Amino acid sequence: MTLVLIIGDIFIPNRAKQIPEKFTKLFTPGKIQTTLCTGNLTDPKILEYFETITPKNVFCVAGDSDDEKLQFPEFYQTKIGGYKIGMIHGHQFITEDKTNLQELITENNLDILIKGNTHKLNTEIFEETLLIDPGSITGAQTLMNSNIKPSFSLLAFGFGGKYPVVYNYIISDDELTVSKFDSNLKAKNN
Repeated sequence: MTLVLIIGDIFIPNRAKQIPEKFTKLFTPGKIQTTLCTGNLTDPKILEYFETITPKNVFCVAGDSDDEKLQFPEFYQTKIGGYKIGMIHGHQFITEDKTNLQELITENNLDILIKGNTHKLNTEIFEETLLIDPGSITGAQTLMNSNIKPSFSLLAFGFGGKYPVVYNYIISDDELTVSKFDSNLKAKNN
């Protein structure tokens, strides 16, 4: 059983003060194996915090507001649970147009693509690939929307089924809601 915490668009201290306590209470060290961050940490202390949750297993890509000193790659890929996973911030693409996403998926033969930048939680199957956008874990506002709901995703492998499952966490009206997305997705690379 493997759990992967997927977070992004944190923007502490620029646009948010902290990660909601309703979330931090859930992050028990040793329970989650890996943290994947879609970028826009904006403060290295946030990286240090997540390293206490998943020591030596925190991987980030560069967001459009991250300092170059952080030296995050623009694209990251790994294999977990037999699935090839790619991660990119997403500011490189036009949000509504998935053509570039399809090219990235095809070029890298990805089973799962994680992207951010929208600050909006979304999980879907796109062209036989699991597409995950964890939203903004702090609810950081964008230029176009000041009413962003804090959210993140938890990707689970080997929990009572043979396919990955995504648990999406969102706070709306001060209530924490968890939804489950069964991918029913077989790995292309096995």
